[in-house]
Parts: sequence; C-alpha cells; structure tokens
Amino acid sequence: MSCELYKSEMYAWRAGSDAASFRPLFDHLTICPECATLFEQVTASDESLQRTFRGFPESPDLEDRIFAGLARQRAQGAARSTTAKRV
Repeated sequence: MSCELYKSEMYAWRAGSDAASFRPLFDHLTICPECATLFEQVTASDESLQRTFRGFPESPDLEDRIFAGLARQRAQGAARSTTAKRV
C-alpha cells in the first residue's frame, strides 16, 4: 500500500481507538521513517488540542466536530499534494 493511504489512517486514529483495527498502520510506521515522523507530529498536535479543550467548559460535541473538521482539512491537503505531484 502507498504512504497516502496510511496518512489518511493517521488522521483517523485517536488515542483510545481500537489498536487492532490500526495494526497495518502501526506495522507501516515501523518501516517508514517519513510516515513515523508525520504520525508523531499529528499525534502531538492532537494531544495539544486535547489539553486546550480541558481548559474550557465541557461541550458534548465540540471536540468531535473540531477533530472531524481537522481530519477533513488534513485529507484535503493530502489530496492536493498528491494531485500536485502528478502534474
């Protein structure tokens, strides 16, 4: 599989997700340093956002909406970079 598929999986993964369903991603990260670095950056960014949320009053769906929007934004960016490489 290509790194692009794994990158989309990175954006879908969250701490507490079912690790077994992400096993192919984690296997790929052990052999691809570029994806491993990106995964560390994505995870750090997500953790930073979660710490920020803890500082505000709870909203039942705000965190989910923001992470869903961030995942869409990241996927669009990945699609643009893939298109740009083909040109």
